[in-house]
Amino acid sequence: MIKIIFEYYLGGIDDLLYCLLIFIVVNYLTHILFAIDKHNFSIKALFHVLLCKIAILILVGTTHILDVHLLKSGTKIRNYTIIFYISKELITLLKIISKIGVPIPEILKKVIKCLINNTKL
Repeated sequence: MIKIIFEYYLGGIDDLLYCLLIFIVVNYLTHILFAIDKHNFSIKALFHVLLCKIAILILVGTTHILDVHLLKSGTKIRNYTIIFYISKELITLLKIISKIGVPIPEILKKVIKCLINNTKL
């Protein structure tokens, strides 16, 4: 069942999807650490974050179906969607980590600015 979801619905596990999955898991764990650190642990809030992460995967799968079966365009829209969410997950991850008090390396700050401004490093 899981294999069918990854291969048919999400388009298989390529480097982009693998990266997105890792970012989603790390981001979710960071949300948990932040909640613990700030003594603001709420199952309801963490469940909401989890639902958002699942919604990202649903959207990726939907764009894959759109690409392959309707537009016959390969995986362009799916890949752009994945890149968009990798960028969003990275930005969120760095914001949470900085709120915990961990300094962010300058190169990552530059990468984020480039992602936000759609410019080259």
